[in-house]
Amino acid sequence: MGVSNLKTGLLRKYAAWRGERLQLEVKIAKIEAEYETVEEKRARIARLDELTKATVEIMAEIDPKWSPEHTKPVKPKNQVIPFEHGATTRTAFAIMRELARPTNPAELATLVMERLGGDVSDEDLMDRVKAAIDASLRSAGAEVRVLSTRPTRWEIVPISEV
Repeated sequence: MGVSNLKTGLLRKYAAWRGERLQLEVKIAKIEAEYETVEEKRARIARLDELTKATVEIMAEIDPKWSPEHTKPVKPKNQVIPFEHGATTRTAFAIMRELARPTNPAELATLVMERLGGDVSDEDLMDRVKAAIDASLRSAGAEVRVLSTRPTRWEIVPISEV
């Protein structure tokens, strides 16, 4: 009986050690693959330093009151709208239902910003909200339809037509 328990426990540990070894091999392979790109990433950092330095000089010429501290860094390919994830789309659709008429993303962006407490005078944020609304409408499928282009006007499809 004691040998059986020892054998079972040892086999479990053996399997766990082999599994851990496989995990470590995968991690090492990832680290080595990343290490191969270190020089490329250092070169990109140097180029980004050049670009940001040039931008600071140009901005100083365009707007003497601007300073680099006024612009906080933004991670690429990250959500840059300061509202809860999905809030822009939910609010836009709610507003479209309330309006009960065709509307365009630019008009919706202003109404969404006002409802969510955003700064309507921030042109960059307005553009991002408008783009997010436009993308949401285009991916909504059968829930909405385009009534006109130039300007693009959307409406919610009535439930009776779905």
